[in-house]
Amino acid sequence: LEGKKKKRKRLKDDEILFLLDDLPKTEVGQSWKFAISLCFCFGLRAVELNYMKPKEDQLHISYKKVSANGNTDKRDIDGLSPAAAPELAAQLLMELKTKSTELPESVGKGKNDSEVGRAMVQYLKRNSKFWNKLKEQYAEEGAVIGSYSLRHAFAYRGIFLYEMNPD
Repeated sequence: LEGKKKKRKRLKDDEILFLLDDLPKTEVGQSWKFAISLCFCFGLRAVELNYMKPKEDQLHISYKKVSANGNTDKRDIDGLSPAAAPELAAQLLMELKTKSTELPESVGKGKNDSEVGRAMVQYLKRNSKFWNKLKEQYAEEGAVIGSYSLRHAFAYRGIFLYEMNPD
């Protein structure tokens, strides 16, 4: 297995919902819960938290990613709530519109994708026993989880729960 890249895993919806409940009920904890929920329900890259704004019943992302693997243009995204929390995407949009919940300070403008993703994972490592348990569990299977695991959960939900075409 040496030199072999570990497989990235998506988190299951019930795991993410439990993780959100496991976060501290402090102001900082709730700001991270908000950020993680947005990535989970709208399939955001962590850095896109800095480039989003509500647009009617969608989330507008003004970030344009350019990489060797392809580009992602600016876009409007429909939220995909998990079956166990069907109002979550609408609730998150309302929180954004009313500015009732702030994003964590370490998500701040000017940071790149890896910096914001690392900050999110670092917060989870330090503040969620459930996150650490999941990391260990997936590591035993030769897999890793991170901030992109939230994005992968969104894609999976779109295809299998909402029966959306991935193209």
